[in-house]
Amino acid sequence: MFWPGNWSFDGKADFFAGQNSWSNPPTCIPDPEDQLMKSQTKGMMADIGGGCMEDPCPCQATGGRSSSPLKMPPDEPAASEKPGSRDSKTNLWLFKQEPDSYSYDRLVAEGQTLWDGVDNPLARKHLRDVKPGDLAYFYHTGKEKAVVGLMEVLSGPLPVPDSDDEKAVAVKVRPHLKLPQPVTLAQIKADPAFADWELVRMSRLSVMPVPLALAKRIDTLAQLKPNGPATRSKGR
Repeated sequence: MFWPGNWSFDGKADFFAGQNSWSNPPTCIPDPEDQLMKSQTKGMMADIGGGCMEDPCPCQATGGRSSSPLKMPPDEPAASEKPGSRDSKTNLWLFKQEPDSYSYDRLVAEGQTLWDGVDNPLARKHLRDVKPGDLAYFYHTGKEKAVVGLMEVLSGPLPVPDSDDEKAVAVKVRPHLKLPQPVTLAQIKADPAFADWELVRMSRLSVMPVPLALAKRIDTLAQLKPNGPATRSKGR
């Protein structure tokens, strides 16, 4: 079905130069196909979804605006359900670290750490979106090149102590789970499901979101039980 206007998934649609919006609930809901039939019989253009074909429009009697209800296409998930969306739910991330400098086993031994040393602008942007309760996969770089564990985020973005860089940011994390089987970069690159993920496309990016579908795939490759800790996180 053809839908007029410019779609926007924040709950609004700019129908015909902004005459109608979600903030004005429809008081008259014409059927688009019915309007089209009327336009053909009357020999005039149908204003599909933009108002009544009756003249005068009964909506005017109530002081409302004639409009068609805005509905999201059934195959398009709501914004809060899209992978990587930022809302009140737990988000999933991947943090990279050279194990010779700081490994997952060391994190387990220490109990928690301040995750800093992130210099890439995009990685910093992602780190500023991290919030308490989020989960982050721990990825060993260097020779290993593998996802080895899962961490829980304890804080939102914090300034880096004793740093002269005002843009530097850090978060507190603690160990959550060591994966039964590390998931290597080679496995990830060989799986078409990961083809568009930043880990494959942007090798120098050290912090990135993990869409839920990919988190489930990582858990499968890591031989975690179905609906494991990552995919059963709070809010999912």
